[in-house]
Amino acid sequence: MSHTKLAQVRERFSFSCGYCGVSETEVGGELTVDHFNPISAGGNDDDSNLIYACVRCNQYKGALRPESTNRDLQQRLLHPLIDDLSVHLRVHSDLYLLEAITEAGKFQIRALQLNRPQLIALREKRALMKMLEQRVEIAETEQRLLLKRLLERDEYIIRLEARLRQSTQNEPDSRY
Repeated sequence: MSHTKLAQVRERFSFSCGYCGVSETEVGGELTVDHFNPISAGGNDDDSNLIYACVRCNQYKGALRPESTNRDLQQRLLHPLIDDLSVHLRVHSDLYLLEAITEAGKFQIRALQLNRPQLIALREKRALMKMLEQRVEIAETEQRLLLKRLLERDEYIIRLEARLRQSTQNEPDSRY
């Protein structure tokens, strides 16, 4: 595969595995390119057939052919760019396990072992990072509001001091 084609695949998948979502940054290097429909089954290098995948997902998927799965029972691999994954999969909010919504989702989780301990830990880490980012954003907003209030108070104090000086200047000298 040409360097240009690889770069396009990487970018199309935002430098992350199309199956489990792990990023190049998280694994410390580039991922692999999977043929959704394997070359051995007549697959080609068309853009729609190329999935950017981590080594583990690529190994688990192996030569599993999309058409060899049982489509009648919805036991099939989900295509990361064609299928709406949110219809088939969701993350449990407390346990960070990937849960199946559909039979196809259940098949995807089993076939690619998407509840590996490392992926659960990654989902938890991402959720915690998201919460931390939200809290930082809230803290920054509160800080801006507090600074604004401090500036308003400083301006108010300056006005009061000016009025006080003015009123003391206008008073007759009572020392005599």
